[in-house]
Amino acid sequence: MKDAFCGIIGHEKQCDYLRQILGSGQVAHAYCLAGLKGLGKATVAKRFTASLLGLEAEKLHTSPNVTFISNGEEKSISVEQIRELRSTLSLSTLGGGRKVAIIDNADTMTIGAQNALLKTLEEPSRETVIILIAHRPERLLETIRSRVALIAFRQLPIDKIQTELINRFNFSESRASFLAQLSLGRAGFALSCIDEELCKEREQDAQDALSFLISPLYKRIALLEKITKVKEGREHKVQNMIELWRMWLHFALLSCSGIGDQQYVQQLASKYDVRDLRNALSALSNSEEAIGRNVNVSLALCVFASAF
Repeated sequence: MKDAFCGIIGHEKQCDYLRQILGSGQVAHAYCLAGLKGLGKATVAKRFTASLLGLEAEKLHTSPNVTFISNGEEKSISVEQIRELRSTLSLSTLGGGRKVAIIDNADTMTIGAQNALLKTLEEPSRETVIILIAHRPERLLETIRSRVALIAFRQLPIDKIQTELINRFNFSESRASFLAQLSLGRAGFALSCIDEELCKEREQDAQDALSFLISPLYKRIALLEKITKVKEGREHKVQNMIELWRMWLHFALLSCSGIGDQQYVQQLASKYDVRDLRNALSALSNSEEAIGRNVNVSLALCVFASAF
């Protein structure tokens, strides 16, 4: 059973806890897997569900006893989605046994959706297990957080990620070092490097983010227009670039302070001084908060691009 869902780098404790739950049979009616995006929470949730239902993880999406809810390309999970989920969960389980609902990006639920879900959490069914995957659990209502078993996922040391990439995936030391830095300690990201095509896409995104920071203002504005005009997956693209910009700026700031390796950020660290980099990081955080308040994405990012 250990290998059924415990293959996530660095999250052995979380997996051990879930394995003990399976062994004891004392399964709670709701869990919240919480932590930054890319830590492997969704993978653990699926493997736990597969073990709970006695299925292969690859077959979860075709099982009538498993329901997946996500915001997809929308900004939030609507109250209609949760109401539909409640109707689904009220039906009898095909073949008997448990029914599982996995709500990804649960922290994007509207207040109405959270209140609708709360009704289900207040009246739990022995046959139903709800798993929330939350990147920002503080956005969930306290009444919801108090009714779920919280399992926290955290970032890992970069050197641990690098070692695992070399040992598990046979990456060269130089590429493993780059990908480990790029992962920002996110185990889920490291695991995704099994997919060569996806891995190359992530590497290219990182290079594009670095080029953006080094480019003059007029080029940065042009690049922002290109990013924000993407129709499919724009929200994910923007959030990914924000994370990458923050990563490069942090690395450059450390490099300017004499900490860390300048190998990847030498040009960025030499272009800006410590004050510029701090201003850029502050502006990036302000722009991200503005986007969260539904400020126009292009306008919010232009403020960031003009800050350094």
